[in-house]
Amino acid sequence: MALWVAVTGTCVFGEGCAAPTLPIPPPTALVSSPDASGFVTVSGMASADAYIFVLDEERQAGIIGHADLTGNYSLRIQAAIGETITVWQMIGSQAGEQAHVMVR
Repeated sequence: MALWVAVTGTCVFGEGCAAPTLPIPPPTALVSSPDASGFVTVSGMASADAYIFVLDEERQAGIIGHADLTGNYSLRIQAAIGETITVWQMIGSQAGEQAHVMVR
């Protein structure tokens, strides 16, 4: 019994057993070349039903979309060659890590 208390005492009385929250990975992001209207399509896979944020950092403009139940998403945003597109997902109230892709 003493060994069980010694081994589990930290978990029962301390905060050492709280599992760390894993970061939400960035969605995959493929960016098309600009079309004749100056828009690119950003598409990829994310967590199912997540909100997807796409930001053109140089233009300081963005769009918010939604992944479908399988995690697929596709969004259009105005961008030019050489600009950086930042993409991340939000699940509930947790924002995920960012992916940065240059328009080519």
